Amino acid sequence: MVKIRKIREEDLPSMVKIWNQHYKVLTSTEKKHTLASLEKWYRTRKKGKHEYFGLFDGNRLKAFMILKYKKRELYIKMIAVDKKEIAKGYGKKLIKFAIKEAKEKDVLCEVKIGNIRAINFFLKQGFRILKYNPKMKEYILKYVV
Repeated sequence: MVKIRKIREEDLPSMVKIWNQHYKVLTSTEKKHTLASLEKWYRTRKKGKHEYFGLFDGNRLKAFMILKYKKRELYIKMIAVDKKEIAKGYGKKLIKFAIKEAKEKDVLCEVKIGNIRAINFFLKQGFRILKYNPKMKEYILKYVV
C-alpha cells in the first residue's frame, strides 16, 4: 500500500540513502549528506515553512520531496526517488500530492540546469519554465495546467 506522509526522524537513514544516490543533481554544492548532517538539517528547518514528505510502500521509503511554503506559492524544493524504484509513478504521485497540498497557491519547483531528466519530468507533469536563476544555476518552473 503506497502512502505519502511527513518524514519522521526515524525515516532519515532511508532518506540519506536516496539523497546520496542523486546528490549531484539535488544540490548546487554537489555534496553528499551523512546521517548526522541530514539530521541537523532536518532539526533546524523552519517547521511550517519547509516540510519533508515521503512516499512509502508499506513502511519502506521509496521517494521523498521537500516543500517550501510561502504566502502565495508552494515550492517543490526537490524530489528524489530511490534509483531501484524509478519509472514506477512515485514522482507523479508526489507532484499530485504537492498540487493538492498547495490548495490555491501557485506551485513552483527548482531544478538544477544540468538535470535534464528532472526538467523533462516536470515539463511532462504540466510545469513550464518561468525563469533561470544564474546564482543557483537552476530553472524555476511553474505548474500551469
